[in-house]
Amino acid sequence: MAIDRDEMRARVLRLRGYVGPFQSAMIELDPDWVERYLAFVCAPNDSGRISMRLTQLIYVGIDAVPSHLYPKGIGTHAELALKNGATFDEVIETLEIAASLTGLSPAMAFPILAEELAAAGAAPAADEAARAALAETARKLPGEPPAWLQVAADLVPNCVGPLLDMLAHPWQRGALPAKERALIALACNAAPAVLAADGIRRHIREALSHGASGEEIAEVISLASGIGIHSLAVGAPILTEILHRQGDAQPAAAQ
Repeated sequence: MAIDRDEMRARVLRLRGYVGPFQSAMIELDPDWVERYLAFVCAPNDSGRISMRLTQLIYVGIDAVPSHLYPKGIGTHAELALKNGATFDEVIETLEIAASLTGLSPAMAFPILAEELAAAGAAPAADEAARAALAETARKLPGEPPAWLQVAADLVPNCVGPLLDMLAHPWQRGALPAKERALIALACNAAPAVLAADGIRRHIREALSHGASGEEIAEVISLASGIGIHSLAVGAPILTEILHRQGDAQPAAAQ
């Protein structure tokens, strides 16, 4: 059966709000995949539990996590978030939530450092005052103060104190409703480029404490998984350029 690519482009625009180089390339290269893509990315919004405004903010966040950093997606979804009623303050706070994944480095590395210092007989003396001060700052963040704060307090409280204060800032600003902030943070931690189990659990608990349902949380996790598609978002336009240079813009399988 012949594929009406113009109709498919119109459907992508209607369902996604934009047609970018990625969708255009895949319509040419593998329109059958585009049908499956549309079903997948639209499904989390079918129930109406997650608004299009929040969906676009989630996309901003997961495109901006430090291990992903997809500028085109950040720009596209920031514009769509604003178009769907988000404020600039909410977009900024979303980016700050994404940036809060800076905390994953000390969360991973400080426990290893503590173990190796102990094994080498070089464990630092406990600094109870610094530990108490950092624990108090950490309470601005959702969840209990992490155990790694103890060795951090003993070694470099001057570094970790400002880090915690920066990480906590989006939870203090109040631009986003508390439940939405938790759901965006969950998405950032659950995205394929991150997969931070402790953060996923912490923000599921935070979202539940602010009234999120299991269905809402599951839909957000489904949205977060979508950045895996960026393998094609980056690769498909490159392949299309190669095909055009070779004078074969439409592979036989897509005709």
